[in-house]
Amino acid sequence: MSLAIPENMEEVMMRQAMLKSHGQEVTVDEIIQQSVLDVLQAFVDQDLDGHYDEVKWVQKQLVIYDLSHDETARIAPRTETFVMDFKTNSQAVLLQLEDAAKKAVGSR
Repeated sequence: MSLAIPENMEEVMMRQAMLKSHGQEVTVDEIIQQSVLDVLQAFVDQDLDGHYDEVKWVQKQLVIYDLSHDETARIAPRTETFVMDFKTNSQAVLLQLEDAAKKAVGSR
């Protein structure tokens, strides 16, 4: 996933620098929040062999909606926010999201 979807703080910093060089001012937290959503969406798409479900933020949680716009899963951060979780241990967040995607999609 790398710079397209940063998976660790080093890649987040590289993404921020790249965006800044293109005139976009984005905070580290904004990059992490978008990365967490994008990672979960990528795992869901991979498990479904295509983009059928949609991942969205609902307050501090990630929610997966199916084609009928019904909620199929809700994923909460381990601490207060996914941003804090990512900063503490990005790999644990990735594993949590991968597991959540498998559970949400695997039952169908």
